[in-house]
Amino acid sequence: MTATLPEKTRRHNRKKPRNLNRKKARERNRRILRERRRRILNRIENCPGPERGQPMISATNIYYDQENLIAQLKSGVRALTTPVDTLIGNWAYMVMASLAWSLKAWSALLVPVTARHAAKHEAEKRTLLRMEFATYCAAFMQLPCQLVRGGRRWIYRFLSWNPWQGVFLRLVERLHGGWLC
Repeated sequence: MTATLPEKTRRHNRKKPRNLNRKKARERNRRILRERRRRILNRIENCPGPERGQPMISATNIYYDQENLIAQLKSGVRALTTPVDTLIGNWAYMVMASLAWSLKAWSALLVPVTARHAAKHEAEKRTLLRMEFATYCAAFMQLPCQLVRGGRRWIYRFLSWNPWQGVFLRLVERLHGGWLC
């Protein structure tokens, strides 16, 4: 004869679905971030002095830029998730991901700024530097292009347009120009 557990205990021992646990964890993390932001803003508002919390604001911006960077490394480049089970394979994967990330950063830093459109070009440069990696790939790497060879030269024809095409062409012109140092 087998002993049965009461209904309440059996219900308690059942495992919850994984997506429910993830949802609760996401909600908890969002609550924690909201609480941190509320505390920081409270400190900024109650800061004495003429600058009224300027050092705190710049520290907050640096903190959230770092969070943005980590989030992009996790989801965009997937540098923090390695698909291989050996240390050497994981190392190689991390090197490839960091090279892709560096390519994005260097391309943002090498985009030329002309004096005539300095404000617009600086804003584009800053946006490109902070852009998520998936957006960068869509805007700069995955461009539909037709290659035509004629008259002893190659002609690249873009088959579609995106808002970053002007920045891309300025970058190509800069890289094609010669010495970079």
